[in-house]
Parts: sequence; structure tokens; C-alpha cells
Amino acid sequence: MKSIDIFNMLINSGLFAILLGLVISAIKFAKSYLDAKTAETTAKINDTNIKNAISSAEDCVTTVVLEMSQTVVDDLKAKSADGKLTEDEIKQIQADSLAKIEKLITSDAFNTLDTVFGDAEAWIKSKIEAEVKKYKMNSTAKS
Repeated sequence: MKSIDIFNMLINSGLFAILLGLVISAIKFAKSYLDAKTAETTAKINDTNIKNAISSAEDCVTTVVLEMSQTVVDDLKAKSADGKLTEDEIKQIQADSLAKIEKLITSDAFNTLDTVFGDAEAWIKSKIEAEVKKYKMNSTAKS
């Protein structure tokens, strides 16, 4: 029997329609599976990018707060009669810290933070305040 005869026999017997339906179903299933795996992989990548952006930003905040404490805050406090910073000095240190952090963070990380938190700059400012508080608590505990 030739292959054309077998093909004609399949068409005439209705098996062709059944086989075609099975092949189409298998292709649809494979596509659905691949779409789900693609979505899962994309979610993992996005999750990793978000974690990396947050971790990078937190590292920058910690580094800058320690740097500013070492290079600016301690010096200004030493020069002050009461050993305290003025409101203007605090505002300037905050602005300088924010500027340094924004220079250290990549634009991709900043954009990710902006997307995740709605306002990357406000999030960074909050992190600065939290890090300063932690630094002060650690300094007080050591004294």
C-alpha cells in the first residue's frame, strides 16, 4: 500500500479528523505550558530585579549615612558650641546625602524603586532617616 492510499483511507474513515484534533490539542497544550513557564520566569526575573534594586539602594544608604557621619556630622558637632546640629545643617546634610545616594544608585535601580514604591526619592529619604536612627541607637549603646 502506498502512503497516498493510506492517507486517502484515513481521510475517508474519519480518523484523519480525530488525529488532526489530537495534534491541534497537543499544540494548544504545549503553547499554554510554554506561556505559563514564560510568565513564571518573567516573574522570577522581575522579583530578582526588585530585590537587587532594594538591596543596592539600602547598601548605598548605609554607606552614605556612615560616610556623612564620619566626614560631616562629627566635624560640625565638634565645631558647635552645644555639640548639636542646627536645623539648617540637618537639612543640608539630608540634601547632600540624598544627592550622593542618587548618584550611586543606577538609573535602572532608581526606576525599579520608583515603580515599586511609587516615589523612589521619598523611599530613599525614609531609608536615610531609618539608618540615621539606627546609627544613633548603636552609637548610644556603645557609649
